[in-house]
Amino acid sequence: MDKIKTLFLAECEDYIDPTPFGLYSYDTSFKPKPMSALYCMVREIDPKKLGTDHEIIFLGSADDLKYALEHHTKTECFKSKGVKYIGVRYTDDSYELSSSFYDTLYKRYEPDCNL
Repeated sequence: MDKIKTLFLAECEDYIDPTPFGLYSYDTSFKPKPMSALYCMVREIDPKKLGTDHEIIFLGSADDLKYALEHHTKTECFKSKGVKYIGVRYTDDSYELSSSFYDTLYKRYEPDCNL
């Protein structure tokens, strides 16, 4: 399980204090880990389109990332949108795991597969 790079997600457009997510290939097999995770499905896009080369197509959280990914109900959506990477942030921070943080990221990125 090799991290490709770090993807930073920000709660606001000015990217004050962005949250780092490790970026892994979509076909990565994760090992069980005794920590909760925030995760996102990511596809590559033309940087001229959105000013970036990645687009978040799903945001989620899981107590067991391996199980969540293996039994995900949105897999077909990920594939139809051209998923290439999984962004992962293992955390035990209560704010990062809170619905307000998730809701803020959701509103900021409006991921298609969360609809």
